[in-house]
Amino acid sequence: MIYFNIKKHPLDVKKFRDALAYATNREEMVKTVIGEKYGEPQYSLIASALEFWIIRIYQNMSLT
Repeated sequence: MIYFNIKKHPLDVKKFRDALAYATNREEMVKTVIGEKYGEPQYSLIASALEFWIIRIYQNMSLT
């Protein structure tokens, strides 16, 4: 996981962060940094490896 200090310029500008996220090739990053066998790109704050929690969240959403 990569963290950024969004209180300092230019990361304090939401449009810049959005552009950075759009320009990031997550598939290539995973393949280069940790290898395809050991990880997969994530597009959410909740990792897909936490399947149990994802199911619980969707169940709770349907109850409300």
